[in-house]
Amino acid sequence: MPSFTLSDYSGEYTLDVEVKPLPATRVVSAMIWSQAANGEWGCTDRGADQDYYETDLTFFGTKSDMDSLSAFLQSWCRGIFKIHNIDGFLFMPNVLQTGTLTCVIPTRDRVQQVYYSPTETGVQELKATFRAISAPLITSPAASLSGLVLQELFEADKTTAETTVFAYDQTATVLDRANDAGTFKGHFLQELASAQAILRYHLETERGNAFAFPTLPGVEFPFGEARGALPKSCKSISLSCTQVDLTHWDIAPVWVESFV
Repeated sequence: MPSFTLSDYSGEYTLDVEVKPLPATRVVSAMIWSQAANGEWGCTDRGADQDYYETDLTFFGTKSDMDSLSAFLQSWCRGIFKIHNIDGFLFMPNVLQTGTLTCVIPTRDRVQQVYYSPTETGVQELKATFRAISAPLITSPAASLSGLVLQELFEADKTTAETTVFAYDQTATVLDRANDAGTFKGHFLQELASAQAILRYHLETERGNAFAFPTLPGVEFPFGEARGALPKSCKSISLSCTQVDLTHWDIAPVWVESFV
């Protein structure tokens, strides 16, 4: 269960809080992807320093706790504030958790009851989204795709670029741009160090560029048998990472076939 200390930017007031496990963390990349008519994916990138990291937190406690937290957020966290004394992961595992993180709150809900109780001991909760500003990346381990642990039920097939339109008399016309391309979707269950290395590879080393599809047990045709066997070149157009338990992270990328 992660915990931390909130304080306003001048350090005049602090409040120790707890959140329910596990926070919903994400990185919003500054890369914008688009697909050309020939099926190739291209990337417009504002740079890694424009990526931002968010986490959806659920604070919980007694009515008194939540009243204090709500008053603190309204009074002291209306702008930029600080998070420190971090125990556990509040953001993605590639965000440095030590020291002080500067944050803002893009969205915040009101306090609500978890269950009915007429006393002060009744549990209440408050949900808020925190965004880390200029969140630093962990300098180690080195970026790498080695050690990928692929889970079952992955998708490995090509897309179909044909569209069928029908006239009033039901005459069918097939429009086919002949730009079929492959898409691979999978989940990788990783321990912390390998999760950090994989995220760093996607967000720093590869960063919108084509890379060699890694060797994965049982994946001979990553984009479907119609697209052929390895070796293949691919690009990563989407990436999510979710903490599963205290030691494992679920990394879910979307890799598309690259022709360049």
